[in-house]
Amino acid sequence: MNNEEQTNPFFSIEQLRKSPLSQAAAVFLLCVCTCLGGRLFSAMGFGAVSPYFYWLLCTSFLLVFIILNTTQGTRSNDILNYAKQSLYGFVGLLMATNYLAKLASGVAIRDSNGFAWLYVVLIVCYITFFCITLILKQLWDFFEAESKEKLKKDGLD
Repeated sequence: MNNEEQTNPFFSIEQLRKSPLSQAAAVFLLCVCTCLGGRLFSAMGFGAVSPYFYWLLCTSFLLVFIILNTTQGTRSNDILNYAKQSLYGFVGLLMATNYLAKLASGVAIRDSNGFAWLYVVLIVCYITFFCITLILKQLWDFFEAESKEKLKKDGLD
């Protein structure tokens, strides 16, 4: 194993900051662990877990991804590549959490008492938040370039 592989694991904090696909994988892994914890909780006899519990968990983890992804997007150097990967990660996570919730609960999304609408709301939130992130990043880059140009012009570089 070379030195780069040892210092840059898949789930390092730096990799999570830079890669939306890693963020989606980490959020999905946490979602699976939480769903398994709910299953274990129910199997140990501590109480019955509603089938809608799994839909609520998966929807919540989608929201976690949206917040994590859009906040880290402002720190990206290549925002267009980040946006493309982010979209792939979101769509993949959306499908994976939908399948996980259906598998864990035994209830299809159309029978899940409104969780389909929550997914629609989360899709709109993702698009809105990421558009805001793109605009903020472009403004930040513009003002940073203007500031550097002014410092260079004033000879304070």
